[in-house]
Amino acid sequence: MFSWQQKVHWLASTTLLVSLSLTGFISVPHAAQNTTDRATSAPLLPSGNFGSCTPLPQGWSCGNGKGLPGTSTAIVGGVAETVLHAQGVGNSTNYQFATTQKGEFPWSPCQAPAMGVLPAGLTSVNTTFTLNSFTPSGAYRYHVYLALYYWLPNGPATAHGLTYRCLDTQVRVENVNGIFSPVGTVATHDPGDSFGWDQVTIGSISTGGSYTLTANVQQQCQNDLVAWGLPKNTPCELAGAQVGIEGFQFTELSVRWPTYTFIASSILTFQGFDWDGSGEETLTMNNHLLASLPTVDSAQNRQTYTTFTINITSFVASGISTLVFTHGNWDCSVDDNVRNLQVRDSRNIILFSDPMVRILNCITSIAYTFSPIQATFDVSAIPVASRPANYTAAASGGTVPYKFSWSFDDGSFATGAFVSHSFAASGYDNVTLMLSDGNGAVATVQELVLVWN
Repeated sequence: MFSWQQKVHWLASTTLLVSLSLTGFISVPHAAQNTTDRATSAPLLPSGNFGSCTPLPQGWSCGNGKGLPGTSTAIVGGVAETVLHAQGVGNSTNYQFATTQKGEFPWSPCQAPAMGVLPAGLTSVNTTFTLNSFTPSGAYRYHVYLALYYWLPNGPATAHGLTYRCLDTQVRVENVNGIFSPVGTVATHDPGDSFGWDQVTIGSISTGGSYTLTANVQQQCQNDLVAWGLPKNTPCELAGAQVGIEGFQFTELSVRWPTYTFIASSILTFQGFDWDGSGEETLTMNNHLLASLPTVDSAQNRQTYTTFTINITSFVASGISTLVFTHGNWDCSVDDNVRNLQVRDSRNIILFSDPMVRILNCITSIAYTFSPIQATFDVSAIPVASRPANYTAAASGGTVPYKFSWSFDDGSFATGAFVSHSFAASGYDNVTLMLSDGNGAVATVQELVLVWN
């Protein structure tokens, strides 16, 4: 298909519910005397979270295969499905494939990560999948995999007579002629554009079963480097993520991918008062213990707030996160309030913010449920020099109301979800959208738009 636009960069009784995207309070009676003060900015998810078919680098993309009849990649209801027909086709040097992907890849060609596509500070990536069907034939081989691709920012590396600036890594399940490879099996390969390294992390699968592939972002890079004899401390940047199936000779392989998860490091800051007992307050993020606080006492009973800063390693950057504060069963006479809570990514960009005062005590916990703010935009028609083109922004996550700010690389600026702009001359031009929400969270996306004569 002809593409006119090149995307480049980018606990419990009465529960008090405070919706950050709506105005008002809703009280729902429960059985006991405990309460939970909730702050939420998370939309309901469909059955899967892959969204819909989207061109690269924003992704997730569809239609990735070698064009074999019956081979396809589709996303329906947020669930990706890859189907591969390879009867009598391919061999150990000619794999067939069906994938969906997001980001930049060695064949695109090898280049730095696109701005605003993958979350900053990613520590791990995982995806769930179900084997729909498999029909064997001939001397076959197949892989069901999660792949991470890296860019080497310090320049190309040379190993074993090869010079590349990208890494190609997989975690996978692997079947060769009906025999599954054992967990821990590793191998290097040369895909012709990057240093390839794979490891088997699931020992076997069966039709109808559900499984999870997990890749540690730092370890995948380091393991690839070491396998090729390159320095383990060589800097690398995650540029792309891909899920899919590959192989040869079998009749059909069909796999569904309901969800993926990006886990990122982030920083939590908030203010509290009467935080004065060791381990009196407990914080969890997505059911992972963050801290038992305080480590230093705050002033008691005087409305004097102390600022706390905590590193988070379990933040879900691809969907909904839940942060919960609970209080011990002592020192119950004074509310240990929390206010001005923020979550920032590794670049210090605000992902979530709630300035409200929330009550924490022996019978009231606090629950924040939110998803990171995200921005996208579309161009209504092919941009032509000296003719206006319409740009429409979309936002998700965060807290309404949203504010949209645009910048064009001819020096022009605009505001609003819908704007019109014309470039004086043909060529490639950067269009940048900055989205901010009602509590100060920010997301930026940039695309390189082709303007025609």
